[in-house]
Amino acid sequence: MPAASLKASSKSVTALIVVAAVVLFGCLLTYVAAAGKIKAAVAELERKEKEVAESRLMAQKLEKSKLDYLDARSQVRNLEASVSTKEYVPTMLKQLEHLGRSVNLKVLSVRPAPAPKTTASRSISSGAKASEGNVEDASKPKSGEAGGQAVKKPAQPYTELKVDLEIEGRYMNALDFLYKLTSFPKIVAVNAVEIQPESDKAAIGAPRLTVKMNATAFVLKDDPVVEPDDAAREPAARGIAERPDATALLPEIRCPCLVLVGKFDAISTLEEMRCVAAKIPGAKLVTIAGAGHLTPVEQPAQTTAAIESFLKGLPGA
Repeated sequence: MPAASLKASSKSVTALIVVAAVVLFGCLLTYVAAAGKIKAAVAELERKEKEVAESRLMAQKLEKSKLDYLDARSQVRNLEASVSTKEYVPTMLKQLEHLGRSVNLKVLSVRPAPAPKTTASRSISSGAKASEGNVEDASKPKSGEAGGQAVKKPAQPYTELKVDLEIEGRYMNALDFLYKLTSFPKIVAVNAVEIQPESDKAAIGAPRLTVKMNATAFVLKDDPVVEPDDAAREPAARGIAERPDATALLPEIRCPCLVLVGKFDAISTLEEMRCVAAKIPGAKLVTIAGAGHLTPVEQPAQTTAAIESFLKGLPGA
C-alpha cells in the first residue's frame, strides 16, 4: 500500500488563502459596522446627557425667575399700597429729582406736563341733515354710540400722568439716568427725549448737554377701603396694647423651633424675626420669598416645603 502524501497542492493553498481572505474581510466589515454603531450610540448618549443637563439648568432658571417675579410683584404691590394717590405724584417727582442728582446731573425742572388743549369738533345735527334730505345719515347713531347708547370704556386701575423733565450734564450721565429708570420704584415710561448741546461755551472733552424728556407715569388708584367701626376695632387694639412682652422668655425655650417670616412682612419684619431666632437656642430662620405677613396664604408651596424640611431634620424623624 503506497504511503499517503501530505504535501499540499497549489490549488489547495490557493483555496485556503481565498477562504482566509474572505473570512478576514467579513470580520473587518463586522468590526467597522459594530464600531459605527458604538460611535453612534456614544454620540446619542452624550446628546441625551447634554439635553438632561440643559433641562436641569432651564428648570433652575425657571424656578429662579419665578421667585424673582414674585419678589418684584410683592415689592411693587407693597410700594403702591404704602403711598396714597395724593402723595404719589409729589413723591415721584422728588424721587426723579433725586435720581438725576445721584448720577451727577443738574435737575433744572421736574413737573407734570400741561394737559393738551382739545377743541370740540362741530357736527351737523341730525335734524339739519334730515332737512337737507339726507335721511340715511340722520338716522345713523353718532360715533361712540351703539344703538343710541354711548359705549363706555372699561375703567382702568391707574391714571396716566405726563411728566416733563429737564436735566443738564454729560452724555454718559444722561444714559445712566435712562438706564436707572428701568429699576425706578415707580412705573414710568419715557415717551420722547430731546438732547441739545451747549454751544455757547468752549468745553474741553465731552460737552455738557441739556436733555428734555417727556414721560408717562402710571399712578395706581387707591382701592376703596372699608374702615371697621369702633366696636369692631376695639378688641383687636386692646389685645395688641395689652399683649405682654415675652422677649425675655425666648432663651428659655428648649424645643426645636422654626421661625418663618415673609420677606416683605411689614408687621413682623425680617429684622425682628432675626432677633427672635437669635434669642431661641438652635432656632432655624427661613425667609419666604414673595410673601408678606400671611405666608401660608401668599406662598403656600414655599411655606409647606419649609415646614416639611424642618420636620424631616428633627431627631428621630
